[in-house]
Amino acid sequence: MRTGEVRRTDGLVCVLLAVVVGTVYYGTIRPGHDWGGDFSQYIAHARNLATGRPYLETTYRELPASIARAFMPGSYPPVLPLMLAPVYRVFGLNYVALKLVGETALLASALLYYLIARLRGLRPLFAAAAVMAYATSATVLDVKESILSEPEYLMWVGAAIAAALLIDRRRWDETHPVAAGAVVGGMIFLAYGTRAAGLSLVIAFASCALMRKRRLWIYSLAAGAIFAIGFLISLKIYSPREYDSSFGFSPTNAVQNAISFIKAPASMWRLPQVLRVAMVALMTALAGWQFVKAVVRRRTIVEFYVMASLIVLLAYSHGIGARYVLPLFPIYLIFAFESVQNLQEKVSSWSEEPSATGRPILGSLVSMVMVAVIVAGAAVNVHGMETGPYAQGVAQKTFLDAVSFLKDRGAEGGRLVSWNPRVLALYTNLESVWYPETSDDGILDSYFSEVNVRRILIYKGDEGDMRYLAPHISQESAHFKLEFHNVDFEIYSVAP
Repeated sequence: MRTGEVRRTDGLVCVLLAVVVGTVYYGTIRPGHDWGGDFSQYIAHARNLATGRPYLETTYRELPASIARAFMPGSYPPVLPLMLAPVYRVFGLNYVALKLVGETALLASALLYYLIARLRGLRPLFAAAAVMAYATSATVLDVKESILSEPEYLMWVGAAIAAALLIDRRRWDETHPVAAGAVVGGMIFLAYGTRAAGLSLVIAFASCALMRKRRLWIYSLAAGAIFAIGFLISLKIYSPREYDSSFGFSPTNAVQNAISFIKAPASMWRLPQVLRVAMVALMTALAGWQFVKAVVRRRTIVEFYVMASLIVLLAYSHGIGARYVLPLFPIYLIFAFESVQNLQEKVSSWSEEPSATGRPILGSLVSMVMVAVIVAGAAVNVHGMETGPYAQGVAQKTFLDAVSFLKDRGAEGGRLVSWNPRVLALYTNLESVWYPETSDDGILDSYFSEVNVRRILIYKGDEGDMRYLAPHISQESAHFKLEFHNVDFEIYSVAP
């Protein structure tokens, strides 16, 4: 196929992908948001940027790791809030508008990973199938409904890898080393500035640079300089020390993370258990075999990125889920389809033998079966999406009524305790904290006094509240006064 025909084919495929995936994404945006927590801190940072306040000036107060219910840092990397800030400035706390940032980033990432697949030699059909499987995976369809950093991170990682592969192919690293290095270094910083996991991309690029340092040192230095400049600028508004406790090698933790990593691909398909296990086993075998071959034969930034990501994931101290492995899903699928393409080519090559009549048909059949399986999986995932308003979340009237009460009354110079302090901080602007999960009344009383708690919000749908806070208030009712209640929430004032 000639170059012009290839470009037209790729252009047509990208348009079709954009139309199909964009229709799924933009046509199914849910109003409101689930309870989450991370999203509220990103929005709080974005609100500060949009209104000219200091980036870190939020009213969520982080607890020491020894008593916090989970790892929830007091601040997050700045790139996502920077992307959200213009939208917040125009639309305010409008979840549909804010979600469009992530939805668009996911759509862009799909097109970028199609480019990566093509640069690695996948034919358009297989590249499109791999990208469609990623873009319509159950994990992505869930993440797209949350204001989280994964969509933007996937986009910037895809942009960095695609740029590095394209630069290598066109040899711009030799002919235009400073400009090429500046582009890649900027993309790598944007990925790192979106999620701390971007450290894996830094390691991947550095590994490639060391492997080829004699030829490409100017290109590598330019990329490193741009990354360093971005990193130093970001330190003025955000400190990566928030994540100091997030990484550290522990054999037990590493084993648990490895098990979670192996299970993670199953989250891509909403299939019956037996079919899902079979799908994961097949795709993992194909992807694993191709990855090993690629590491042995041609190590690019893609292979180094996968290896570095594995190291970072295994070292993560707070446990990993499918969301944390999501950035590897598109590469996992690209590797799997590279194996399928190699298998098809091998089967087709048998037709050169006199006794191989009909074997080209077998090769085409392998391709069509794999593509059909991916399309069927995508259809099942899209059909199984939850749509419409959230049954429980920040848009429910009982929550907004409780928020209205708290904004009117405040915390009277003290702090607000709740099961979700980051969300309450965003909605009320009151200093908000968690509480120790303990049934010891003395510990809770001491804690309330120590952190100057003046109001407590109980959510009847939260297991921790009903197990710890509600019994404590009932046991020591003389210290607490019920000021507000509805079917979901109760608000108590605390005696000084």
